[in-house]
Amino acid sequence: MEKIVVFTPAYDKRDENYGIAAVEIYFVLKGTKGAVHFSVMTKWFLPHNMKELNANRFFSLENFNSDPMGMSVGYHSLKPKFKGQTKKYCSWLKKKAYCDSSALRAEHWVETYLLPGGSDEIWKQLEEEYKRRFEGDLNG
Repeated sequence: MEKIVVFTPAYDKRDENYGIAAVEIYFVLKGTKGAVHFSVMTKWFLPHNMKELNANRFFSLENFNSDPMGMSVGYHSLKPKFKGQTKKYCSWLKKKAYCDSSALRAEHWVETYLLPGGSDEIWKQLEEEYKRRFEGDLNG
């Protein structure tokens, strides 16, 4: 199994009508049957965005805790997992695949696995997720 960690850069694309975002961290476990991932959003914005956000009394980052925010737990499969599922290009598998994810599960992963167990626990959980998705009870 291949372990991949990617930090996506923060950006400010308001001139493209796209908004701003902080750094997002992806943990991806890739095997022969597909991949599973966990992603978490940091509060690491571009410096000029931090100044703007902190100057706005309604949206100031000082009003928010500094905990990471769970973004998604998902899978990327070479085979469909449910009837009617459609393929789309998957950057982790470098080909079209059947992909899905859950933001609700991601927040649970932050609280239950990432904060108390760090990356070692995330890799353990991704291994279990891979087995469930591709070898176990969630193998479509």
